[in-house]
Amino acid sequence: MEYPPESPFLNSPFDECLTQVGFRKVLVSSNPSISSSSFFAAALVGTLFPTLVVARPGENRWNLLSEEEWYMDMMFRQDGNLLCLTNEGAIHEVELKNDKIVITEMAAPFHEDKSAFNMYLAEDCVGRVLAIKRDNDFSTKPETCDVKVFRFIGSNREESQWERVKSLDEEAIFVGANASITLAKQDIRGEIKPNTIYFTDEWWQFIGSERSKRRPRDICSYNLTSNSIKPCCPYKHRRCTWPLPIWIDLPNPNLILN
Repeated sequence: MEYPPESPFLNSPFDECLTQVGFRKVLVSSNPSISSSSFFAAALVGTLFPTLVVARPGENRWNLLSEEEWYMDMMFRQDGNLLCLTNEGAIHEVELKNDKIVITEMAAPFHEDKSAFNMYLAEDCVGRVLAIKRDNDFSTKPETCDVKVFRFIGSNREESQWERVKSLDEEAIFVGANASITLAKQDIRGEIKPNTIYFTDEWWQFIGSERSKRRPRDICSYNLTSNSIKPCCPYKHRRCTWPLPIWIDLPNPNLILN
């Protein structure tokens, strides 16, 4: 699947596009100052029904790949390939081949549930792809009420299958509005717990009203060992603000921020 030649993004400069649409997530494949030949940027455009766009070196435009698919998350793997998770739970792989952008369905959907939830992609420390499903309770406010984790097994759609994950092998995973981060067991310290997934709040729908500013953000952790969910941010720091909170992976873990 190549991007449509009549895509509305093809002739839209980046600055103009930025003022007209909301970017849910933006990732880059590598450091462009180190490797420019294989570098490209990818973004999920739109907050409710995100579509996938990419930009390559020398282009001052975003290329819309498909208007028919909605994507919930994306990530660059350790091998540099871009994986995207559709709203139905399938995984698409995006590759740059001979100056053409090709999308291949790598895995069939991992769930059949059509209820409202967020989904994320992550990769464990040995390179296995994980899909994380986060359900919310809307009775009073969006609040995480259930989490399920699945691991992709196989190399293509015909040979692929999903298995339910009950343990992260003592690793910790951080997901949300930015790229997912995985910490190995030896890198976990302080208040971070092993076998735990940490979530930031990314309910874009609740950022505009005065009422939303008074509710606490849904920043929480899910521990696979105890199958429990609990807030992981002091209440006074959980108020709705803009921009949405993200996780930051400090290059120096001993750095103290005041």
